[in-house]
Amino acid sequence: MKLKGAAQERVRDAQQNLEGRLSTAREHLQTKVDSVREAVDSGRKAAIDARGELEEKLERSKAAYRAGIEAAREVGASSDLETPGEAEVFEEMAEGPEEGAEE
Repeated sequence: MKLKGAAQERVRDAQQNLEGRLSTAREHLQTKVDSVREAVDSGRKAAIDARGELEEKLERSKAAYRAGIEAAREVGASSDLETPGEAEVFEEMAEGPEEGAEE
């Protein structure tokens, strides 16, 4: 009976030792999982923030581009307008030299 009791005691000790080691391993693993989860969440948030900033920058660039195109059109349109007296010069050039003028 003494041997049986000693064997049972050893088995209980081994089980408790194993359960303790498994519990420690689970806690360690859970800590690592939590760290990875936090890192992934932080990375995801940073990516979302960066995307938002890039989209805003792209919209500002597009707006500046459109404003530049519009300004160029306005400058082109205003340069097409005749300045005072310009019409008369063009008409004279189109009619050719005046009679009696030297060539």
